[in-house]
Amino acid sequence: MSNDNPFQKNFEMWQQFSESYTKNMFNIFETNLEHSKAFQAQVQEAVNQAVETQFEMIMSGLKSVEEQIGELSKTMSEMAQSQQAPKNGKKS
Repeated sequence: MSNDNPFQKNFEMWQQFSESYTKNMFNIFETNLEHSKAFQAQVQEAVNQAVETQFEMIMSGLKSVEEQIGELSKTMSEMAQSQQAPKNGKKS
């Protein structure tokens, strides 16, 4: 028998095809996984930036409200004192 056995050649071709196919599929899977990880990292970074920006804006707004409440309390205290001063002046 010679080395030109058609079944042997067919088997070798099938084996080469299956090895090549397996390598390609594995490479595609790895590439997709890397892209997925990169995309996930980008999404996470975008979410973090959005949350951080919103948090800073909220904290800035709360600080402003706190300052306004402080000024309002000061103004109300001054008004209460000024209303009591004439009454005390009239009683004397």
